[in-house]
Amino acid sequence: MLVLVAERDRVAADLQQFFLRTEGYDVQLAFDAGEAEERWREHRPELAIVDLMISGGKGTELCRRLKEQ
Repeated sequence: MLVLVAERDRVAADLQQFFLRTEGYDVQLAFDAGEAEERWREHRPELAIVDLMISGGKGTELCRRLKEQ
């Protein structure tokens, strides 16, 4: 299963990636909302974990756009 982690904090993203991979998940990281949308379109992950404060608080809007796709 492929998981997209959209996180503004690189240390937090690395920790999430480590723990998800330990459990057998494939992980794509994105550090801003635009990059997250691009990775979503390119890789079609089954799940997205989104920091609500990514790109200055655009996490909720990002979730809405990912859901539409």
